[in-house]
Amino acid sequence: MATYKHPLNGHRVKVGSLGPFLGALVFGALYFLYKGSVKHFFLYILLAPLTLGLSMLLYPFKARAILERMYLEKGYKREGAEEGTRIFGLRLW
Repeated sequence: MATYKHPLNGHRVKVGSLGPFLGALVFGALYFLYKGSVKHFFLYILLAPLTLGLSMLLYPFKARAILERMYLEKGYKREGAEEGTRIFGLRLW
């Protein structure tokens, strides 16, 4: 789980490993609108019919990276060097 902190107001946001995936899978474009990524909300809606729904299955796999990039673009800074999720010694996230 990565934590991002805004340097001006101290607001902290946590981006987990499984939450963004499940949110985008279950709620689709509405998840990105809820998180504040209006650009990806409209892109999701545009790509869904153009790809005959394939993008709806692929978008959840990139949801975490999309949110992390969005927070960095908004001026948030990543806190700490977290190791990520490990199973049998292999780094997953």
